Amino acid sequence: MRKIGAVLMATILVHFTSSPYGSGAAGEGLDFAMSATNYGHEVIALFSDDAVQMWRSDQHTPDGVKTVSKRLKALPLFDIEQLYVCEMSLQQRGINADTTQYKPLCASDIAAVIVEAEHAVTF
Repeated sequence: MRKIGAVLMATILVHFTSSPYGSGAAGEGLDFAMSATNYGHEVIALFSDDAVQMWRSDQHTPDGVKTVSKRLKALPLFDIEQLYVCEMSLQQRGINADTTQYKPLCASDIAAVIVEAEHAVTF
């Protein structure tokens, strides 16, 4: 934990596993991550399983729903700069997304990221 003033701040892993538009989980996770940094916590974002669909450049956004791609691009503005994506999930879904915005990780690297975090929340 980091100490800011008299307050201890945690490192929180926000693990996204849900598809971007199948439920409200992806949006809720993004809201949670952005809110956590507003309170001074360090946030690490990890995308795996169907959540890697969020990084698809050709995603189809359902009518009446805001696209998540703009919110993903805004994460660094909220000091969320550790953005990791499961390499195997990308391959399984045939996604060749722009890796300049995130770092693809293998299974052993993902395990290390999970160990680094003090708390983990899955959406």
